[in-house]
Amino acid sequence: MPALTELVGALAPELAAAVLIVLHLPPNSRSMLPQILERAGHLPAAQPRDGEPLVTGQIAVAPPDHHLLVEGSRLRIVRGPWDNGHRPSVDALFRSAAYWYGERVVGVILTGALDDGAAGLAAVEAAGGTALVQDPRDAEVPDMPEHALVAVPGASRQTLRDLAKVLNDLGGVGKPVVLEPERRPDVSLSHQAEIAQERGERVTPEAVDMVPAGLSCPDCSGSLFVVPDENALRFRCRVGHGWTGAALFASHGRSLEHAIWAAIRVLEDNQALDDRIASRASRKKRSAVLRDLERRKEERGRLIAELKSAIAEFAETTGQVSELRDGST
Repeated sequence: MPALTELVGALAPELAAAVLIVLHLPPNSRSMLPQILERAGHLPAAQPRDGEPLVTGQIAVAPPDHHLLVEGSRLRIVRGPWDNGHRPSVDALFRSAAYWYGERVVGVILTGALDDGAAGLAAVEAAGGTALVQDPRDAEVPDMPEHALVAVPGASRQTLRDLAKVLNDLGGVGKPVVLEPERRPDVSLSHQAEIAQERGERVTPEAVDMVPAGLSCPDCSGSLFVVPDENALRFRCRVGHGWTGAALFASHGRSLEHAIWAAIRVLEDNQALDDRIASRASRKKRSAVLRDLERRKEERGRLIAELKSAIAEFAETTGQVSELRDGST
């Protein structure tokens, strides 16, 4: 939020560009971002309705739990499948904008966790657009800028203060107008299919050169397919949930941790049951039963401690693997 307000506050009041913003928010939240951005800067901001025109000099903010997409001269607000566990998704917005407006698109990645936006920014660059990234050293959370720079090494990295200057120079000034796409860029079938899936349309992965990955989707447990993408390792399931390699790795880590906590919960339940049995055995002076229960309690306690230690060690290991993977790409 601080990065967005600072950037928007420095945009020119007659900016001759439409500004589209995706911020990851909880699905059931009520976003006050448009009002905050209006107070911070000079441009009117709102959460658009589905089908509204794409107008220069205005800020359109993605509503919580909805993708913000571009379709011709209009904005689409849809509840398509999650992308990297996110809805709205930066990748989804960038891909649709690149498809319709090509070299006229300026994609900007600011501070944030994980890697949403990296693959989309690569699509912007591939379509001839401009890729801008907040310098990771200037970002409060550097993950998104760092992943974006891995996917798009030629992106221009700027401090937050300089980003506004670059955007003002690129956008220029002018009266508000409805934008019209000049042409439909020549993009791959898989790119078109992903945009269609993000709108909620049915697409058969096999028909667009996606091959089975031998992995399952964390969102729906369906089969994942490899998306043809030279810039990033990405996957989609049959219903359209999208994952990058890094996001899928993180999701599998959470699933494994959930499984370990479930095992600990079963052991704790068993211990509570043994405590009840021990109470009854104590009243009836059954010393042999009590000795056996005490031995089981000690063994169970060691196992619980080992599982909790495994959770901590796994978190450290996955963090190190992520850093090594990013550094070697």
